[in-house]
Amino acid sequence: MGDLSPPGFGCMPIETNPMAADMELPRFLTLRQIAQFADVHVRTARRWFDEGRFKAARVGGVGSPLRAKREDIIAMLAGDDVRQPHRGCV
Repeated sequence: MGDLSPPGFGCMPIETNPMAADMELPRFLTLRQIAQFADVHVRTARRWFDEGRFKAARVGGVGSPLRAKREDIIAMLAGDDVRQPHRGCV
């Protein structure tokens, strides 16, 4: 699953991000889905989890991907301090 974002896409506010608006979000999101929705690298999504910005659990046991509630991710992204501008954004 590759990154489909055009260059500079991360500069858009989430409410105007056309990719996010059209994305069908499942009830529980993997770190990769969180990163794609938020237009950040998967390592950033992992850092957010490690910093305690959202809760996640392994649904399906050991070895399965971490999953977080869709509502928790949307609420986290609505905060002003979460999204950092990409390099090159003014």
